[in-house]
Amino acid sequence: MIRKVNRVGPITWKSSCNHIAIVIVKNDFIYVLENINGENLVHEYIEFCRMHRHDFVLLRRLYRPEIHELDISNILQKLEKALEDISSFELGITVNYSSAIIGFVYHYFNWLDPEIDWTTLQLKDFSPECSLSLNHDVKLGTYVLINKM
Repeated sequence: MIRKVNRVGPITWKSSCNHIAIVIVKNDFIYVLENINGENLVHEYIEFCRMHRHDFVLLRRLYRPEIHELDISNILQKLEKALEDISSFELGITVNYSSAIIGFVYHYFNWLDPEIDWTTLQLKDFSPECSLSLNHDVKLGTYVLINKM
């Protein structure tokens, strides 16, 4: 979760969370998958940290069963198709794409409770104040600050 930091003179405050991304570790390499302005992007973790060096970035670990096959390009293709389907049906719902991309990955790996529609997830659903309904063998840890401003 990412919060923007604002400063005016000696006063500093953080906005509510306004963006979310997912960190993926594969073969000792760290990727970040996020949606910015409707475009799905994959960055190296270092580049992501550089992009958000002036923001308040919190990391929340997902405890889940081992993933044996992780094909990021396949996930992206299925995500693009799913998002196209949503926009083509014009269901009258407003999709928060940065939340939907995380919801899709949770749905794809069967981490999300099947009763939850991943397209309706909002940033607040991933916040510490909310208790996102996950499958019984999956849980979210507490937040840890990963960048020092």
